[in-house]
Amino acid sequence: MAILAITSDGRFPLVRQYRPAIEAFTWELPAGLIDGDEPPGETCRRELREETGYVAGRLHALGKAVVEAGRLGNSLHGFFVEIDGRDEAHVPEAGVETALVTASDFREWIVSGRFPMQIHVGVVLQAILRGYLKPDLGRP
Repeated sequence: MAILAITSDGRFPLVRQYRPAIEAFTWELPAGLIDGDEPPGETCRRELREETGYVAGRLHALGKAVVEAGRLGNSLHGFFVEIDGRDEAHVPEAGVETALVTASDFREWIVSGRFPMQIHVGVVLQAILRGYLKPDLGRP
């Protein structure tokens, strides 16, 4: 599950956390795993709130993608989410930092490699190709 969310003023919440597999901190989209038979849309709402404190409004499913067909059988559900506010009682998860970035900063982070998760870049591209965002990451 990867969630490209946008605030009403056009900013994107991103999360930063340590990834032991690469021994580095990375900026990423909010993301997580589906619990049991939880519907993907409910996972999306839960993970966005848990990781960022933002409340999901309208959800737009971007589809289910293969992550690594050469070695793994896992997949990723992508969502574009219009944020509907903030959970003021939210307690940040230990080890997870959240930042709100502007469209121009987000584009620069992607191009420069500061936002290195290519599968998450694919979610951004899906949102653009489906017409939820313009290529400059503004709203149509």
